Order: sequence, then structure tokens, then C-alpha cells
Amino acid sequence: MTMIRPTLHLLMDLDERIYTDELAADIKRSYMHIAPTSVITHTSNDDNVWNFIRLKALASTPYWDKLDECQDQTWRDSMPRWMRNSFYKTSSAMLAFNNVNERHLDSLAFSWMEVEFNEAMTIVIRLDHTSKIPVCADQIIEQVRNACADKLLGKNPVRVWAPSPNSYIEQAAAHTVETDMPADEPDKEEAPEKRVVVEPFDIDYSTWLIEREDGSTSEIAAPYDNASAK
Repeated sequence: MTMIRPTLHLLMDLDERIYTDELAADIKRSYMHIAPTSVITHTSNDDNVWNFIRLKALASTPYWDKLDECQDQTWRDSMPRWMRNSFYKTSSAMLAFNNVNERHLDSLAFSWMEVEFNEAMTIVIRLDHTSKIPVCADQIIEQVRNACADKLLGKNPVRVWAPSPNSYIEQAAAHTVETDMPADEPDKEEAPEKRVVVEPFDIDYSTWLIEREDGSTSEIAAPYDNASAK
């Protein structure tokens, strides 16, 4: 048995349009009991505000390659428990943060969770409308690892999105509705303004986007039985 305890590092990658120094300080203070936490920003060329929470599983012992007997044993002995514990603690911290910091609730919706395994593979999983990590996250990761071993992802895959961004956008569009915005002055008789919102829905993870070391990408049907996060 080869037990390891990967060091967890958290990186919050925020859309620059919602970043403030106060928000960054609150994030670091709220997550420091789980792991060292950093905050960075990225630019966006569209109207989507996508914030990423990245979990880095750092260990001096290799563990990702399923075709390597020693690495596979290390994975089976250590990583399922690490994922369960890390996902539970991170989800709980996100919920607690938003409960305590109500002024940030709208601006700190996390859209995607990235899990980086010792720089061997990064898996990006879409979170639901509450920013909750789906219960099937560890199953998706196991399926990606199996697909790598079975050579189903092409040569030298480095990042897998589940679902692909295009797939998620299409799913969200199918659940988009118009609703009335609350009136600024309720007593005035004016036609209410409309806004477009996405109703909550079960995410279909059955289409993946594969990014490879050479820069090529492709979408594939995922070898994953449970298509929705419940």
C-alpha cells in the first residue's frame, strides 16, 4: 500500500469585472483554514461572468498514470478519499462564505471547478447555479483517468472540460426565460422591464472538450454513464 496525502492549494480565478481588493481579502480569510488560497483575475470578451475555483493536488510521488502499476496503486490507496474530503470541505466553505458575506453573493458565483493533478492532467467540471460541486465529480474524474489509459482522448491530453463550454451554453439556452425586473418605483404605472434568466436545471456532462499538449482540441461523447448531476 502506497499512501500519500497531496497538498491542497486553492486558486480563485475571478472575472476582472467583479474583482475588488475587499472581495479578495474576504476570500483568502474564509478559505485559509482549508488550504493556502490565492486570488487572480482574467479578462472576458463576452457577457458571461465565469469564475473558476482551482484545486491543486500536489504530491512528490506520481499518481495519475493508470498504466503504471505503482502510480495506479498510489491512486487507489489515496486519491478517492482525498477527492471526497477536498470537495466536501471546499463546498462547505463556499456555502459558508456566501451565507456570511451576503454582499458578495451575486458576484461570487463559481461557474467551473478545475482540479489539477500534479500537472499531469487538469479536469474542469461545471458547477450548478448554487456553485455546488456535483456529487458525480469524482466519478467524472475517474472516467477521464480511465479514458486516458484507454487512449480515447488523443495524443497527450492535458485538460478535459465536462461538459464542454459549448455544450453547457446550449443547455443553458434551452432553459432561458424572460422575467419581469422589480420596479424601482412600485407605485408608477409603467411597463416592467424584462431580463433574461437561466432556470435551474440538471447539467448534462455527456459531452467533453479535450485540450492537448500540441494545442489541438476536440469534443467527444463521454464514456460516462450518469449524464446528470443530481
